[in-house]
This record gives sequence, C-alpha cells and structure tokens, in this order.
Amino acid sequence: MLIFYFTTISTAEERKTLTYLYDKFKGRLFHTALKITNNQVMAEDAVHNTFISAIHHKEKIISMDEIDFLRWSVIVVKGKCIDLIRKEKHYADSSIDEFDDILPSNTMPVDEYVIQQDTYRKLKNCIDGLDEVSSQILEMKYILHMPMKEIADELGFTLTQVNSHITRARTKVRNLMGNEVLEYA
Repeated sequence: MLIFYFTTISTAEERKTLTYLYDKFKGRLFHTALKITNNQVMAEDAVHNTFISAIHHKEKIISMDEIDFLRWSVIVVKGKCIDLIRKEKHYADSSIDEFDDILPSNTMPVDEYVIQQDTYRKLKNCIDGLDEVSSQILEMKYILHMPMKEIADELGFTLTQVNSHITRARTKVRNLMGNEVLEYA
C-alpha cells in the first residue's frame, strides 16, 4: 500500500529520495514502534503512517539530511504509536485484574508490570529533559540499540565523545531518578 503513495509523488528525484529514506530507516523505526506498542501490527501501522506523513511533507523532508530525517521520523513514529494506542484504549474501564490475560509477559504479575511501566515513564521523562544531544545519544544507545561506532558515525562524533555524553547523561538521569533508575542501568 505504501508503494501506491510513493507513486503519487510528482518527480522521480523525490520518489528516489523518499524510497531511499524508507529503505534505510524503516527497520529502526519499526524497532522503536515495537518497543512502544508491544504489538507488531501496530508497529507496522505506525511506520507506515510515519512515511505517509513524510510524503505529505516531502518538501521539508527532501531538504533534510539523514540525521535530521531520523530525528524527525522517530518523533513522528512515537506520536503515531501513541495515536494507535489511544484508539485501542477500550480497556480503560476494565478492572486491573482483567489485564492478566493481555499483558505482554505472562510471568510478570500485573502490579509489578504497572510499577515497571511507571518507572519507565519517569525514566523517559528524565531523559527527555536532558539536552538534545545527550537525549538523542541515550535513545540511540538504549532504545534503538545502536552500536557505539554507528552512533558516533551518525552524529559525527568520536567514540570518546559519545562515551562522555553517555556517562554524563546517565549520571544526570541517576540523580534525577534516585534509586529507581538502578533497575534499568
């Protein structure tokens, strides 16, 4: 279906650029979406919707370099995931005991899962509160699971600089979170 949208792009150069970006980043975006939704179909839909947004904003997208596109697309895919999850919120009126059957892990009790998700949200808020570079590096390392060398190459940093950013950012997050972050570090 996405191929259909690519055919609606007026110039061959724009089609080529957007197809290249899709081929290069669809895996990373899918991985990010899957972490958020815990649902393969929803993750695929989020990536699909992200590239439809890219097509709608092709003038802006064509002028971006790959790093800016990656930043933009990760933000958009997160938003698309949230939209899809909100559509699935028909469980909101259910009692917490009913969630035992639908949790991603059948070995974790509901209360532990809720606490873990709450801690994750607090951690994510702390990371989002860091400077843009540190936040992006932590996201690339711990959410996208990118190798250090790849992070350095993508951002134009040395491995030492990336390591320094990670060390400083983790220290800041630990201070903001207190003992809760130790479970994730």
